Amino acid sequence: MVKELIKQSAIILSMLLLIFVIGCTERNGSEFLRSSEIEKKTSDFPPIIEIKIREALADTESPLSDEDLKKIESINLEGISDPIDLSSLTRLENLESIHLSHVKVMSYDFIYNMQHLSSLHLEGVSLKELPDFSKIHLQSLTITDSDIETLDFISNWDSLVTLELSSSQLTTLEGIQNAKKLKNLLISYNPVSDISQIKELINLERIELKSTQVQDITILQEQQNLKLLDIRDTSVDTVSFLANLPELKILLVTKDNIKDLDHIGDSVQVSETNILAY
Repeated sequence: MVKELIKQSAIILSMLLLIFVIGCTERNGSEFLRSSEIEKKTSDFPPIIEIKIREALADTESPLSDEDLKKIESINLEGISDPIDLSSLTRLENLESIHLSHVKVMSYDFIYNMQHLSSLHLEGVSLKELPDFSKIHLQSLTITDSDIETLDFISNWDSLVTLELSSSQLTTLEGIQNAKKLKNLLISYNPVSDISQIKELINLERIELKSTQVQDITILQEQQNLKLLDIRDTSVDTVSFLANLPELKILLVTKDNIKDLDHIGDSVQVSETNILAY
């Protein structure tokens, strides 16, 4: 009788042990599958993009989850000479800002589906490499070190608040008069000479014209919201009319070129060098 009970107990114990082992195996298998799925999603990113994502998350090892990807709001890529496919960036559904410096992009089609993208910075691109801006509604657009001569490539002006086209070949501002919300215009280091198109842009707060061919800035006397003006290394030689601008705080000039600088009041900080606060 005792032997029979011992035998039955051994059988029950063996069955329980088997159930435990099977449970652990299934659980580990499920975890492995989930881990594999995450790793597969992660592998969809080109290595350089995954590196940038991990830098933003301050996590170099853990598998990237969908929740992790939702935390990425900006990405900065530079110095990629071989054509790169950036379509994987569409998985960063909350991405608001893209900065590409001397990056050879295979196609910009991915940008057209990014609902939250509001800022685009392109450095070292040619006109033929630009995306179709009729499909993008940006608040901030920066294009530097390019061969751009006109603004014809921009068709959506409605939402644009900041436009920077420094170090390019810009010769005309025709079209910019449609940017009614524009607050910041930075076009330094361009051969442009006529800025009459900005006369009716009453929301302008910052204008940078350094090293351009601009000679006459009298139209700026109507810019009641202007806070910063940079006219260094230009042929502008008179600024007395700027004294009436109520919001002007920073005036960057080449002092030897200006003959009536003494008309500018003490409320305006006049300098030949950049002011960090701005």
